[in-house]
Amino acid sequence: MRAVDALHELSHFALHALHLYDFGLHKRHIAPPSLAPDLHLLALEEVDVSLAEHDFSLAHGEIKLVGYYPNYKTALAWYLDPEVCKQVDNRDEVYDMKLLKSMYRYLNERGELYYIKYKNRLCGDVCLHPDGEINIVVAKGFQNKHIGRRVIGEIVRLAREKDIPELYAEIYSFNTQSQRMFESVGFRRSDDGKYRLSLS
Repeated sequence: MRAVDALHELSHFALHALHLYDFGLHKRHIAPPSLAPDLHLLALEEVDVSLAEHDFSLAHGEIKLVGYYPNYKTALAWYLDPEVCKQVDNRDEVYDMKLLKSMYRYLNERGELYYIKYKNRLCGDVCLHPDGEINIVVAKGFQNKHIGRRVIGEIVRLAREKDIPELYAEIYSFNTQSQRMFESVGFRRSDDGKYRLSLS
């Protein structure tokens, strides 16, 4: 779950921590007027850096995990859909630039944060936390390609390398798609409602 509610600057939203999901994107996104000042500055804020990609041998290398860097223009589009935001953290408002940056800053400081790249196109993100929590997002246009489950499989491998004894995900009860995805790679729902996988 994406714990953006732990951020002080977001306290007025009284958010629940963000939940894992594979989300859908509409074909068109129209930014609310309040976002216009932020969007026209994106070109100045984007950082074009060369980061090593974490390749793993799945489907002939078509999936890569790319170390996080500020790429707000791409990522913001994922969070401008009300339905997406409802699935993410059960909120009715879309993200704005401040919330997006705060979320990524929190995740990047707390865990290992990657973008998911499929056939050279960014299509989501995934974060592995030191306590074993996993967050993953895969855009709707890239669903039904088994991207999510293959990425989770790689995260499991990374967690074993770090001697993390257990992985877990917190998923809303209505997010059956994510529940099925995690179950497909061995996670099971525990008594506390979390989906867990023991690595010990």
